[in-house]
Amino acid sequence: MRDRIGRRGLSLAVLGLMDLFFGLYLLLGGRLEYPLQLTNTQWGWAWTVIGAFLLAGAAVRRDAPWFAAAVFVKAAWAAEFVRLAFISEAGQWPRAVFWCMLAALVLVIASWPEAPRGGTVVQRAEKARGGDG
Repeated sequence: MRDRIGRRGLSLAVLGLMDLFFGLYLLLGGRLEYPLQLTNTQWGWAWTVIGAFLLAGAAVRRDAPWFAAAVFVKAAWAAEFVRLAFISEAGQWPRAVFWCMLAALVLVIASWPEAPRGGTVVQRAEKARGGDG
């Protein structure tokens, strides 16, 4: 599978599954007991739609919109916990930091170029030198 969609696409697929399952958890009655700006159902739909969108974009070569969506939902979720930490729930800082860091990690992954295809680095070096590796 990785050979067909590449490392960036595989990253989008993993992020998509994570978002999809989290959204379904919220939609199917999973409860988060925080005073969020949106309801659990609204957040559930947001996560589920973004997850499906990311899965659909895993095989796309020009994947910037998909990575932007992956960052957006995580950054928006992080903003909820930053807001909570400032207004009333000081114990929400760890969640805020975690989701901010996850959004930043997705940005880092989005900045990486796709790895060249055609074997391992050693095999490509052998081939470039004229070896039969």
